[in-house]
Amino acid sequence: MSNKSEDDKKNPEHPVDSYSNEKPTGDQISDQKIPVNRGKVESVNIYEVSEGELELIERGSPSSTLFAFSVFFAGVGASFLANLLITDFSNRILIFTLYLTITLISFITSIITATLWWQGRKDIPDIFKKIRDRIRA
Repeated sequence: MSNKSEDDKKNPEHPVDSYSNEKPTGDQISDQKIPVNRGKVESVNIYEVSEGELELIERGSPSSTLFAFSVFFAGVGASFLANLLITDFSNRILIFTLYLTITLISFITSIITATLWWQGRKDIPDIFKKIRDRIRA
């Protein structure tokens, strides 16, 4: 005995199959057999995460922003340093002072933000370790 639905019996030249653009009806879906392959997993660990931890993971570490600022200020400092080295400032002491000030402030800011980044770069891995340690405890 065939498992064809009423629509298939009425219109045998247009059966609904996986290559058709037609959407199958409820009867046709229940008649379809889809192979399911399953790989066995020995165990599953479920970790509970607090709202604050989840928000920190979503945002990423604040130290990543510090690293971006560090790279930015290093680039600005390098650009102004290159200008200082290749430009003749013999008659323009005010512009030389301005370029030198911008160069020094940029490099100092870059060093400060790089140091802050270095100290806080392990925020996210520490959160993951804290969450994983909840099962080990």
